[in-house]
Amino acid sequence: MADRFGPSYPGGETALVHDWIGANPDLTGRANVEALLGVEFDTVFARWAAMHYVDGRIAAADTSMQMRSWDLHDVMTGLSAAAPLAPVQQSFGDFNATETIRGGSTAYRVLTTGSPRPAFALRVRNSSDQVLGTSMKPQLWIVRVQ
Repeated sequence: MADRFGPSYPGGETALVHDWIGANPDLTGRANVEALLGVEFDTVFARWAAMHYVDGRIAAADTSMQMRSWDLHDVMTGLSAAAPLAPVQQSFGDFNATETIRGGSTAYRVLTTGSPRPAFALRVRNSSDQVLGTSMKPQLWIVRVQ
């Protein structure tokens, strides 16, 4: 949060961290972040999740999907061969993919093609191929890089 919003926050990163802790003592979690930044938490989370793949790999990506203070891909690669995020590579065309995702987690898939593509649709269902229940709140995000 400090890396992404600190530079534009009044007083910078120090003020952001200070206010995150003390500005809204009656709020916690999502509500605290939303009140502090004026941005929906789901939007912040989706960009943060996308940033985990984009940062250090795609130089032309929007700055909201890049770490300002360090290169996440280089750091993770330097830690361990098992640490870097390695999404499933998928070509365009009909496909069926099954992912198991815990609450607050993300599954990554990189779609690639060598030519222009027509419209593309995704369908998200539960493990029994049924529409997700109202208690589920899936969030799909797509980063298009050309």
